[in-house]
Amino acid sequence: MLEVRRLNAFYGASQVLFDLDLGLAEGRVLTLLGRNGAGRSTVARALVGRVSRSGSVRFMDRELVDERAFRIARAGIGYVPENREVFGQLDVEENLRLGQRAPLPGAATTWDLARCYELFPRLHERRHAPAGALSGGEQQMLVLCRALMGNPRLLIVDEPTEG
Repeated sequence: MLEVRRLNAFYGASQVLFDLDLGLAEGRVLTLLGRNGAGRSTVARALVGRVSRSGSVRFMDRELVDERAFRIARAGIGYVPENREVFGQLDVEENLRLGQRAPLPGAATTWDLARCYELFPRLHERRHAPAGALSGGEQQMLVLCRALMGNPRLLIVDEPTEG
């Protein structure tokens, strides 16, 4: 499903990730472990096109390393950032609808508002509250569900227990 070869990442002129290789088969889970500052978030950002990068990132036999982040999302990769990037002035349901997308052909599961609210009943309770007024944990639930609403084939979650 995902094959990464000689992936390098850059913040400005500074190279911060060097020649990473990894692979992930469909239906499997991959976890990156390491201390703070080891580069886990940089790997996630590089995979979804949120930092400058070189090398190869192949997803479902499609090369993505030169693609912009929105095209990577359209290819079927969902991303949950560590810093809970909510649209604070919009309510919970509006935030969720921003991530909504029809499932890709062959999707095993589909996500919609009802399924997200079933997973996190607290979001249903707060569905009309501004996202900026949610607690850190509620915001984490929101960004996770917003990513799931895109019905991704691959979900990359950075710091899933943060908040």
